[in-house]
Amino acid sequence: RVSSTAIVTEPFWQAVLNLMGESDDVLKLTGEAMCQEAAMEHALSTNNDMVVFTIRYHLVHLYGYMESYTMGEDMFQQMRVKPKSHRGLRCHFVSTSLDFFTGLLWCARYQQSGKTVYHSRAKKMIRFMKKEVDRGSVIHKPLLQLLLAELMSAKEEKKKKGVDELIRAYDEAIDCTIQCEVPHYEGVANEKAGNALSSYDDVAAKRYYQRALVLYEQWGAPVLVEKVAQKLKYLDCET
Repeated sequence: RVSSTAIVTEPFWQAVLNLMGESDDVLKLTGEAMCQEAAMEHALSTNNDMVVFTIRYHLVHLYGYMESYTMGEDMFQQMRVKPKSHRGLRCHFVSTSLDFFTGLLWCARYQQSGKTVYHSRAKKMIRFMKKEVDRGSVIHKPLLQLLLAELMSAKEEKKKKGVDELIRAYDEAIDCTIQCEVPHYEGVANEKAGNALSSYDDVAAKRYYQRALVLYEQWGAPVLVEKVAQKLKYLDCET
């Protein structure tokens, strides 16, 4: 029998190992700590919603960090199969990060497709996070600011606001992550700012990417360091 502690810690530890580069596939929870297929098969066969949710929870995070948003959307749809169970199980986790990566997913899909359905979903998550901030949640504030910047960076929104305002939005999000002392989210904010500016201002984009690279390295996530290094290399080739 698998202990309740192992149910929570094994997927978490495997996700950590993945970001450390110690797995064959960063987007699959298989390696030293666990085997995703075996764990999921057993969980589904025994109707263990806790294990299923835990695995999907960490996969959503990995997809978000690696910007694999199509896979993220597929996983989100799977998590909606038993919405009541998942809503109840959220209390066992720091749901703030899941809220953030869900919002990030919808912002990214709107940026990619321009479809209004994704815009509506992103706005809904932003409204939810704003309510949390209004209730006094400190950790929601930098994540809310980053989602607002991400939504602004979509092509149509960018036309309305302008690049200078976009930079201010990302800088405000970055400042909030510094104040809240969440360096991994500071890394994400800098990387997203680099993404948004890469088509408009190579110098600024490189500055944000270089900061993200340092933060990811300090966080101990070489997989993310390499991802950002490839973006910097691409910008160097373009210029």
